[in-house]
Amino acid sequence: MDPHAPPPPSASAPAGLGDERLDFDLPCRRCGFNLRGLLVSQACPECSLPIEQSLPTERLADADPEWLATLRSGVNLLLVGVGLIFAIAIVGGVVGMYLGAANPNQPPNLQSVAAIGVFVAMIHLLGVWRVTTPEPGVEVDTPQTTRARATARYAALAAALAGLVAGVLSMASTLPPAAAALSAVSTLCSAAATFALLWIGRSLVRRLPDAPLEKSTTQVMWGLTAVTVLSGLTELAAPATGPGNPNNAPAFSGWLVGGCALGLAALYFGIYAIVLLFKYRNRMTAVLAEASSPMGGSPLAPPGNDTPWAQ
Repeated sequence: MDPHAPPPPSASAPAGLGDERLDFDLPCRRCGFNLRGLLVSQACPECSLPIEQSLPTERLADADPEWLATLRSGVNLLLVGVGLIFAIAIVGGVVGMYLGAANPNQPPNLQSVAAIGVFVAMIHLLGVWRVTTPEPGVEVDTPQTTRARATARYAALAAALAGLVAGVLSMASTLPPAAAALSAVSTLCSAAATFALLWIGRSLVRRLPDAPLEKSTTQVMWGLTAVTVLSGLTELAAPATGPGNPNNAPAFSGWLVGGCALGLAALYFGIYAIVLLFKYRNRMTAVLAEASSPMGGSPLAPPGNDTPWAQ
């Protein structure tokens, strides 16, 4: 047998694609050999994996394992960031109350507060950047995906910067109106970033596919975004309608009730979002294990097949 002869055709080549020759660089899913110039019906000359199993598909398990690992690490970083925010809020509140009672005239350590805020913001931003990493091999994204990726990244960055400045101004009791305005801007930017991130998450879930997880993502996407937007608008309106205004006594009860309802809704959707992140991480772990297996994901379905991930 001639060792330089081309590999034999694959018996499972997709109908209508077997005679097509690859005119682009395509690494073998198993060994990484460049399959350019070979027929789809052939097998990899290095490891004998049928070439159609290395072709890109809509199924998430058929995506690049390194990209999937990047997405999973981004989800983990987002979970760490959320956990740190909760921990700092609880511990900081308790410590602040204790120190405030012990030393009522002692000003807060702004350097420490800013350092902690920067640390948490960097973890969150790194998670956002990893989750929104473009998929390799996809040269042109859809306009919706491109806009969602840019919105998630730059809105999260704007939210972090505005929030840090607002926090420092508030702790220093400097320019309270500016601090309140920046805090509202941070909240509204967070709403935009949250919506874009969950939109990207839903598009990935559709490639699993997982209908219940997709439904949960849609609910959190709209619910958490709406609550966050309302929170930002409330912050903007607080100087005129909040308890600090001596002329707002008739409206104070309504403001208080609305604030409590908004807080409960934020707590509900916040916990829902954390549960969703854990589900994403678990599913990404399973998908990554499948994509990293020696045989990779499932073979490419023949054109015209009504597969769930092709819809």
